[in-house]
Formats: sequence, C-alpha cells, structure tokens
Amino acid sequence: MGIYGGVLPLETVNEANCYRHRGPISIGFKISGVLRRRSRKFRLLSLNLQAWLCAADRPGACRESLLLRRLTTFAQLFGHQTWWMSSFRASARIGLRAVPHHVTEERDLKMGLFEGKKGLVLGIANDRSIAWAITEQLHQQGAEIGFTHLPDAGDRPKNERKVGKLVNPIGAKFLMPCNVCEDSDLEAVMEKAAAEFGKIDFILHSIAFAPPADLTGPTWAASREGFRLAMEISAYSLLAVCGAAKKKDLFSENSSVLTLSYFGGEEVIPGYNLMGICKAALECEVRYLASELGPEGTRVNAISAGPVKTVSAQGVGDFDQMLELYKGMAPMRRNITAEEVGKTGMFLLSDLASGISAEIVHVDCGFSKMGAPPADFGQSKDA
Repeated sequence: MGIYGGVLPLETVNEANCYRHRGPISIGFKISGVLRRRSRKFRLLSLNLQAWLCAADRPGACRESLLLRRLTTFAQLFGHQTWWMSSFRASARIGLRAVPHHVTEERDLKMGLFEGKKGLVLGIANDRSIAWAITEQLHQQGAEIGFTHLPDAGDRPKNERKVGKLVNPIGAKFLMPCNVCEDSDLEAVMEKAAAEFGKIDFILHSIAFAPPADLTGPTWAASREGFRLAMEISAYSLLAVCGAAKKKDLFSENSSVLTLSYFGGEEVIPGYNLMGICKAALECEVRYLASELGPEGTRVNAISAGPVKTVSAQGVGDFDQMLELYKGMAPMRRNITAEEVGKTGMFLLSDLASGISAEIVHVDCGFSKMGAPPADFGQSKDA
C-alpha cells in the first residue's frame, strides 16, 4: 500500500478522484500501490515511483512540475503515457485551484513559464546560434518544441545530424528538413506540428542568408539574383512561415512569434551591407504582422541583438573590430552574451510579455541609444 494509504483501480483514476484525494502526489502513491499489487514484475517500478514521489513531495519542491516530468519517464517505461499524463495534468490543475493566489503565482514560476506550451524553432545551425541560446531557455522552462534544419544535399545527413545532436537530448518532438523557399516544405512542417501539437503557442524564426559575393561588397554592387535570394530567405521567409501556420489555423489564442534582427537594419553599419537592407524589411514585416495577427491573440516581435559570435556573424566584415567598438561605446562598456539574448527571447515568447507586440527589442547593452562615443572611448581600463 502506498505511503498515503489506499489503493485505486487504474480505471478509476480521473479528475474527480484527483480532486477527492487532494492532488497528484496522493494519486501517485495510490497508483504505486496498484502496480505493486498487480504483479511481481511491477514491484521494482512501484518502489522507484514511490522514491520519485517522495522527492517531489519534499518541502519547497515544485511538486506538480517535478512529478509530471518524472512520471513522463516512468510512463514511457510502463507504456501508458497518454493515460498517465492526462490523469496527472488534471490533478495538477485541480490541486492548484485551492491554493492562495500569491502561492499559486510563486508555484507557477517554479513550474516553468512554458509548462504545457508547444512551439516551433526554425533556424538552429549549431550550438553558437542565437536560436539555440533561446531554445535552451525555452527547454529549461518546460516547452515542448519541434525543430527544422536546412535540407541536406546528397546522402549524407550532415545538417540533420548536427542539429539533432543538440535537440534530441532535450526531447525534440520532431526534427525535419525545411527549405523556406519551398512552400511544400513549410506546409509539411505545419502539418507535422498540427499532428504533434494540435495548436502551437510560439514560433521562433531565426533564418537569414545572403550570397557571400553580394554580402561582402557594397550594396550598389549586389547582383539582382543575390538581392532576390537574400530578401526571400532573410525577410520573406517570416511572412511565409506565419502564413503557413495561419492557413493551418495553428496559432493558439495567446501565441507569440519572434524573429531576430540587427541594428544594421536601422542605421548604417559598415560591413553589414546587403543584410542591413534585408533586416530593415524584416522589422517592417514585424509591425505589419503584429497588426494583422494581433486581433486573434498572436503577438509578433523581434530582437535586435548586439554582435554575438555566430556562423552568420563571420560573414560580416571586420567583426572583431565591431566587437571592440560595441564594448567601448555601450553604456555598460561590454558586449552581450548569447545567454542574455536567450533569456530575452524566452521572455518575449512567454506570457510575461503578453502586452508586448510589434516591438524591436534591443539587447545590446545600450549601444543603439548612443548618439556619440562616450568621453572615455578608446581608453583602456588600466590607463
């Protein structure tokens, strides 16, 4: 018999019983008793479950969140994941209803801002990608995520393997190729998301490209084809992604879309060149999409991050010089970190930012607000 006493038949574990027996911890112990009585082969599983429940029931623990995470693993072993999760999610919801308001808010924060939230991340290249920094924060807060990767050429799944090494260990719901220039690829991604999630609560768009020959030269020298390709991938893709999700009626009532920009889309940044024009278009799209999707509850924002050493950043001329410039001019006298961008991205996609839409949020230690170099610009700290 479980620590809390009593045994419930498996078929009687429902929302009413969860309420009567006061929450998921109690129900968990009762189920452990069921397992132990049913068969000897379940006895060890029952003991493991009780140990997990004891840890979840310790003072100050996030009981519902920890219990749900551990029971997911347990349910996969036992083979009844759908039944387990529906029962315990119901009990978690009911258990919170009787808690004082201030305690509920505190517990919600402990449970994770994205518990029960589902979404898509498009554009992770490697572990230095800003999209990955945001994904890490989303995962830590309990998000369920589907991912895409750049299609592989030939028989070697190089891109799939590279992205898979990052996202599979954190429980990616799916990972599939997507060429944003192909409507059929976007449609396939949205169909997969609909099948896996039903509705989605967020989309992170982190996609940009310009042919190196057109990116490194002056804007007046950009080829017609290079300009078209850069704009299609770096700017139009956001419209295409949102359009594909909208056509599938994927957005939940309180959903959020986030894309990534850079200050070179607002002002001239030498070396950013053609990509600056693309980012200007992207930021304009954010405002129009926010206006069009807002009435149905979807927010659209962008992060304009300071320089971070990513794969795409290496294509910008004099990147190391740019790092030094930001460090010397920014009010905080330092560069940003990928983690700081990740936290901001997670915030903007969360319900904490429910009143923020159509914004370009600068994460650059204040660099973008400096009209002239500070008095100590160029002076070392040792001087």
